[in-house]
Parts: sequence; C-alpha cells; structure tokens
Amino acid sequence: METPAPAHAAEPAHATAVEAPAAKPASVTNAASPATRGNREFFALPGSAYVVELAHSARKADLAALRESLALTHGDLYELHLRREGDDWWLLVWGTFDTVDSARSARDEIPANAALNAGWARRVGVLQAEARQVGP
Repeated sequence: METPAPAHAAEPAHATAVEAPAAKPASVTNAASPATRGNREFFALPGSAYVVELAHSARKADLAALRESLALTHGDLYELHLRREGDDWWLLVWGTFDTVDSARSARDEIPANAALNAGWARRVGVLQAEARQVGP
C-alpha cells in the first residue's frame, strides 16, 4: 500500500510564491465604540505616544453624538477636560499610537461621515501637561 504525500510537501523549485492580499482593517461602521476614558486614565499613558484629536468643544455634551457615530474597532477614546483662556475646554482623542505616522494613518479608519472638527495627531505628553492644570 502506497503512503500519500504529506499535505505540507515542499513546492517544486520553479513554483512562484503568491502572497495573500494585505488584510484590510475591520469595518469601523459596524463595531461598537470603545469605552470613553477621562483625564485620570490619560495620565497613565506614555508621554511619547500619540493620539488623534477628533473633536474639541467648550461644551462636553457636544462630544457625545460624535462618540456614538465613530464605532472604532480598536484603541481607546479619551474625553479630556482642559482649560483654555480660563474656560472649560473638552477634547475627544483616540489612540494610542507609537509614532506620529501611525496616528496619521489611523485617520483613514474614521468613518467619512463622522462630524469631526479636528483630526490631527497630537503627542500625549503635551496634552497631559495641559490636562494636569485641571486635574483628574
């Protein structure tokens, strides 16, 4: 009785390797958004990391609808309480990312119809310094 060749037998030398297409990010429109964290959790992040600022407002309530429309598949959302010119100021940021380039690339995962009024990469350490003026 003849033994069948193993399924993992080597390909002939003349065979050409075919790479699988690069995996695309999971759909961001069908997933639940991550939980939103605040200043206290943001202070624990490494200052050298980056986040993407999604929105800013003088009213915390303005950020709620945006949070719900994002449906991001990974990362954390942080709602930061800051002071600008003596008044309360709120930022919604998403991340973290190791480099500014990875933060910029991640913007492509944000739904095109999201009502952003920002969208740029920000260094965590700079925002932590601003947020510490308000506290946790």
